[in-house]
Amino acid sequence: MEDVGIRSSWFASVGPCTLAPAAGPAPSASSSCSCFSKVVGNKENEQQEDQSAAMGWTAEQFDIVTALLRTPPKPFPVHRAPPPPRLLPKHRPVGLPARRLHLPNLTPRPAKDKLFLTDLAVQISKLPPHSHASQVLHGIQHLLVCGSLSATVRHLGHLGLPLRAFETLEWQQTCSHLWPDERALCAAIDVLAEEGKEEIAWDLLHTHAPMSSLAFEALARGLIAASLLNRALLVKEKAESSGLVLNQGVYAELILLASRLYKFKEMRKLVQELGYFSELQLGLEHCTSIMAACRKAQMYDAVLGLFEWWKQADFVPNVVMYQIVMTTLSDLGKYRDALAVYWEMTKNGCPPHLSAYDALFEICAQLGDASRALKLLAKMRESNISPTHNIYINLIKVCCQDGRLGKAREFIETMRKEGLPVEDLDKYAIMKSKSSCKAIVKEVGD
Repeated sequence: MEDVGIRSSWFASVGPCTLAPAAGPAPSASSSCSCFSKVVGNKENEQQEDQSAAMGWTAEQFDIVTALLRTPPKPFPVHRAPPPPRLLPKHRPVGLPARRLHLPNLTPRPAKDKLFLTDLAVQISKLPPHSHASQVLHGIQHLLVCGSLSATVRHLGHLGLPLRAFETLEWQQTCSHLWPDERALCAAIDVLAEEGKEEIAWDLLHTHAPMSSLAFEALARGLIAASLLNRALLVKEKAESSGLVLNQGVYAELILLASRLYKFKEMRKLVQELGYFSELQLGLEHCTSIMAACRKAQMYDAVLGLFEWWKQADFVPNVVMYQIVMTTLSDLGKYRDALAVYWEMTKNGCPPHLSAYDALFEICAQLGDASRALKLLAKMRESNISPTHNIYINLIKVCCQDGRLGKAREFIETMRKEGLPVEDLDKYAIMKSKSSCKAIVKEVGD
């Protein structure tokens, strides 16, 4: 403690800039002087003594000051490699979510706005008869992109203005940034063919897209919408002669049109051509519609084949498919197989609807299974589905076959309460004899 006090008083006497020797005896700093004297050589001590003598300092004072002020220089790295770049993590570490900056979309995109394009068609439809559609389109030319006018052309077709759609396509051909546009071309061909302008549609196809399968499909769909089956088949034949293969959806639409027009000969040919494809690419709607049309044409093998293909493709059948297959098997007299399809439907968690219940009650009536029919009726009422007239007739039939005349009479009374026609069916005649009951039910069923 005494040494510390002596040293602090000595520094106070020296001052910040010039250190003059204090009066009286010099402070003893033998420990620090001996430490520095071991490090510094003899030559340096002699030089320090000469400098301290010149400045009027003692050797011990000079050693203390130089020791306090000396800082060894850092060596400069000559051959040091630069640090590697910092590797950023691939995934953001888990923590607080970073704040996202949501900027409003200041640039409008009317070229892809369906409402804007349909309003454009409405504006074109309001033009005077002798004016051209370009009067409306010139002002919004900079807002359109390639493919945007296809919606306008289709909406003009919905409005029944095929010539306005053709004028829109003609104006589009004058704009370099909007043409060529296959989507608008196909839309115009479809609209013109549907509205009875088939010649203009053929001219557009031969002029702009003679080898485009999409253009042929658009022309075929327009003729199908106009219910012109023979003209649509001609388009299909010309596409095949050109080496083009139409989409399977076009085949499905042709089959449905032939079924609606009762052209079963053409329909069978189309179904056979559809079977020639190495791989079917039909959606649920098309597959179900083709199955219903084939059952109508009594092409039962095609119905069952499509159903098996659908299951082999790992697709889940819907209730309409199951109902069509059950009625098909019922038409073939395979009632047990039809019930097996019903069990498969319930196993897959597909509840039957009204048409499926109608088919099931008819199967039960053919098998004479009254207990199963009554169980189905209970499930049907649990699902809040009301029986139809045909279902009640099948229930009465199966109850009469099984000898349950009282149950048959209850169904007749229920039919009368619900306002369903009974056709003068005497409920007391059911109680008299089983044969008379069957005769009455046959007359009602017919």
